Amino acid sequence: MDSIACEEVSSPAAADFAAASENGKAEFNYAEAEEEPRHDFHDHHFHEHGSNSHSHSHVHSDAYHKDQVPHPEEMVYSDSDLEEERQHFRTVKAAFRYYRKHCFKKIGRQKTHYLALSSTHRNKLPSLPAHLDALRQCTDVNYQFILRILEQIPFDEPNEPTMEVAGQSPADQTESMPPVGSFQMDKVHTTIRMFMRDWSAEGALERHQSYDPLLNAVRKYVPLRDKEGDRAKILNPGSGLGRLPWELARMGYTSFGNEFSLYMLFASNFVLNW
Repeated sequence: MDSIACEEVSSPAAADFAAASENGKAEFNYAEAEEEPRHDFHDHHFHEHGSNSHSHSHVHSDAYHKDQVPHPEEMVYSDSDLEEERQHFRTVKAAFRYYRKHCFKKIGRQKTHYLALSSTHRNKLPSLPAHLDALRQCTDVNYQFILRILEQIPFDEPNEPTMEVAGQSPADQTESMPPVGSFQMDKVHTTIRMFMRDWSAEGALERHQSYDPLLNAVRKYVPLRDKEGDRAKILNPGSGLGRLPWELARMGYTSFGNEFSLYMLFASNFVLNW
């Protein structure tokens, strides 16, 4: 029988959404690219925490063998390169929007399998119908949260068609959406799970187990300021939803986060800036 991962996201405390401590500064430098290399360039999305600025930088792989990487504004992109980036952007947004329908279809299949069992076997699973109903409720909560994330994307395409249709809610409009691949939907589920770990009260224990050893090592080995009095800068590769860079900034460091996934970029922009 098909399984489904559906996690209810409770709203994090307002303090977790607040800017980093005044003692520190956090700058989040996100790089977004496909898991499989596309041509021979990387697409970097630079985002500074606490500001609305956003810029893009495409760096050709050969540039890494030169003394100086070209400035983003000096790079030239073909129309096909730009369209490929726009299509990836649309694909990620479509995957988030398809979340509710995707989960409901899986829950529906589970219910169908259950009802196809004999009464003897169904009696051995008396709590399953209530469990499936609870999954639907969790899915609705998660989807409302996802819609809030999509509302706050600061670098949307100016002429992109919106989900708003007279008399229809975004949830209703997903009913007519074409299916999204399982690979993309796995990314959406992973993002929801990351919210549970990094920004919910329920994830506190796992956060402490994962991040405290790193934070304690930084406190021990990295002075807050160097001999010239400048604040120490720390790069966080693979920073996900930005919890570790946020914690380092709260400790007083200048913290940079780097992340490849546009799914994480959408979500971390919401949790850190709204």
